[in-house]
Amino acid sequence: MKKMHIADWQSIFDRSKKNQYKILFKPFYSKERFVAELYKAQLGKDLNLKTPTSFTEKQNVLKLNKRAYKDYHKYVDKYLVRDYVANKIGKKYLVPEYF
Repeated sequence: MKKMHIADWQSIFDRSKKNQYKILFKPFYSKERFVAELYKAQLGKDLNLKTPTSFTEKQNVLKLNKRAYKDYHKYVDKYLVRDYVANKIGKKYLVPEYF
């Protein structure tokens, strides 16, 4: 059996209501439980959504919490982060840019 990536499972789970997989999984699984069981199956440890410590746990929390995606792009782009820090606490705390 081909090992599926989490994104593949997520796309199967998120398809329209007519999709047979969603009809099968929806009554028994919340998205949190579905992702937690996939995480345990692939990595062999429990997913901690309340206080994530590893990078993969944090990615799963972001994936499940769509409100976190709203401003996430600001913190990924290094120039937008520099502007954000300069506006919040001042330019004196920024490392000088070169090039």
